[in-house]
Amino acid sequence: MSKKFSGKLIGAAAGFFMTGSIMGGIIGGILGSMFDKKQDISTDDSDRQGYSGYRRAKPHVREFVFVSNLVALMTSVAKADKEIHAEEVRAIRNFFNKTFHYTGHDGKVIDNLIRECAGGKLDVRAISGETRRMLEYPELLMIVRILYIIALSDNVFKEVEKNRIQQIVDYLGVSQPDHDYIMNEFSVTVSKDVYAVLKISPEASDSEVKEAYREMVKKYHPDKVSHLGSDFVKLSKEKFQKIQDSYQKISKERGL
Repeated sequence: MSKKFSGKLIGAAAGFFMTGSIMGGIIGGILGSMFDKKQDISTDDSDRQGYSGYRRAKPHVREFVFVSNLVALMTSVAKADKEIHAEEVRAIRNFFNKTFHYTGHDGKVIDNLIRECAGGKLDVRAISGETRRMLEYPELLMIVRILYIIALSDNVFKEVEKNRIQQIVDYLGVSQPDHDYIMNEFSVTVSKDVYAVLKISPEASDSEVKEAYREMVKKYHPDKVSHLGSDFVKLSKEKFQKIQDSYQKISKERGL
């Protein structure tokens, strides 16, 4: 039975949220509902450094902070129509189960995160703001991609879900061109040609092609999210492979 997210680890992760924050309250609810009060979940001073200490945290702590924010934002998209349905809860749970293999104890942690987020009013602006302060830009882009994956899991993209994702994107500080690029990736109406993958037109010069590829590497290279664990790296690699394949096809065609 997997058990990456122990009580002590969740307690350490909670130290990265400001006192009284939205996610701090959610994590507090998980601590109260999942672990015996006698269990040691204390953390040393090095764990409680606020946002500035996030990048120096242990990999599993950083992964939990990322996951807890992600679940909150995923749930907010599911609740965009003012209610959350059982199939939407299952979709979020199955995403973590099938994509990241969170089972056993870790699966229960995810269930509790979903329950805490679904059961209360989520301040999307506050949660997004906390997320923006803690994460690097490539991590924010991954969150946006995952929001689209979950929103389209039932093959229906509601207008309220679209509006909620746009709202989250704005709060996260993700640029509109980057959001449009991700949105187009999941749109059945947009051409998936090799130039579109690199966000350029076929009329782009050779130097523009190379510069576009370098920019995509900065934003989507798997190394940018390696600290989140192998499961997130795998998801990132799938996206990055499309970028590499597109660049290689263009390079071969142009003799670069």
